[in-house]
Amino acid sequence: MASAGASVVAQRRWRRLAPWLLAVVAGSGFVGLGVWQLRRADEKAALIAAFEVRSRAPAVALAELDPADPANRFREVRVSGRYVAEHQWLLDNQLQHGQPGYRVLTPLDPGGAAAWVLVDRGWVAQGETRQVLPEVSAPQGRVTVLGRLSQPPEPGVRLGHWPAQPSWPAVVPWFDFDAAEHALGHPLERAVILLDPAAPGGYRREWAVNLVTLSPDRHRAYAVQWFSLAVAVAVTAGVLEWRRRAALGKEKEACRR
Repeated sequence: MASAGASVVAQRRWRRLAPWLLAVVAGSGFVGLGVWQLRRADEKAALIAAFEVRSRAPAVALAELDPADPANRFREVRVSGRYVAEHQWLLDNQLQHGQPGYRVLTPLDPGGAAAWVLVDRGWVAQGETRQVLPEVSAPQGRVTVLGRLSQPPEPGVRLGHWPAQPSWPAVVPWFDFDAAEHALGHPLERAVILLDPAAPGGYRREWAVNLVTLSPDRHRAYAVQWFSLAVAVAVTAGVLEWRRRAALGKEKEACRR
């Protein structure tokens, strides 16, 4: 009999605590997402600021710096070489003003034993169907490329796979330097050159527009939404608890009568 009574008390206690536990878990999750959005806003703001500052620095020869060093991102560089036009990648799922398309990534061979460097020559629209690929050509002979160091666009979640034996041009969901080196049989610099918008041999290039997918202000707006949901959860839990206690008080009052 005592055991049954203890079980009833435990069940009542659990029913009382369960909503609060759920509220704490949900509220903590929403707060965490809000903090993450604020962190992303700061990262995007720093990225834009670095682009603006380093865009004003004079161009240097690619061989004079380490292309993979984050401190050199967005530095203007120049390098001469020959486009390896027979091996190009089309980076998939790239939107330009809401229109789907590809970024055209072409290796440049500086000659000798030097590592090749990838040149992002801009954006091209997707064909009528995904089976119809755009025709991408590259200037012949030796050229001098001017552009800014960066990294290939990185998706939020890596979906799809890299082709084991690509047909060229190869459509890829993201860029994998190791897999690219294996396909080329030649080392690559761990960076890309964003071809200068005024340079010949490229496609649509709006690098400032493509710099970030979401602006810092958009991330902050999402953070406000997540924090608002956390507040809503706390308020809802408080109201429900107030109603529960009010109902319990009425029951006790009725029992006294």
